[in-house]
Amino acid sequence: MKTRTRITLAGLVLGATLAGGVAWATIPSVNGTIHGCYTTGRTGVDDPNKGQLRVVDSASDCKNNETAISWNEKGVPGAAGATGPAGAKGDAGPQGPQGPQGPAGDQGPAGPAGAVGDAGPAGPPGAAGAQGPKGDQGPQGTAGADGAATTYNYRRVFSASGSAFAFCQPGEKVTGGGAFTDAGGLRTSIPIADATGLLAFQTTAVGWQATAEDFGPVLALVICAS
Repeated sequence: MKTRTRITLAGLVLGATLAGGVAWATIPSVNGTIHGCYTTGRTGVDDPNKGQLRVVDSASDCKNNETAISWNEKGVPGAAGATGPAGAKGDAGPQGPQGPQGPAGDQGPAGPAGAVGDAGPAGPPGAAGAQGPKGDQGPQGTAGADGAATTYNYRRVFSASGSAFAFCQPGEKVTGGGAFTDAGGLRTSIPIADATGLLAFQTTAVGWQATAEDFGPVLALVICAS
């Protein structure tokens, strides 16, 4: 006759009666392990208790006809499930703090030339530069035309009344003059613009006037160029 083995879970034993009081077991243990005692029965005897399982606090609580077994209250992790569909896009989060400045990038290519701008105002004159070196002598120029010959005439007029006038001829130019007296001294010796003795300036002279002190005799001399 076959012996059928039955395993009966008697339930979670929460406590055991001890002499002098009640002690509470720690099931499962602190690491999550559950200890049990499995009844193996007596050899050659059809033991109706064979296969029974009872939960104990420790494997040392098993009897001679029991075998200690243990298991964890947490099961073996199952296989990873299939990836679920993507969820809806969430709301934008707040802006994060500004990050540190990155390194400088490579220089870009040169851009196209811009349009020519308007001319700016003229700047102030610069300081005078140093004098340059003396240049080479230029070639000799062509000879100029011969000038007209100039003739000088001396005209003298003597007066015994202390005042003498000497005049150039029309077309002549007064270039100089003088005076002489042997009585006393000279009072004036000037170029004149007319016969009245008006003092002449620059090219207005037409003659020369000489006067002597004390109305003594005097000689007037005029130099005329033609």
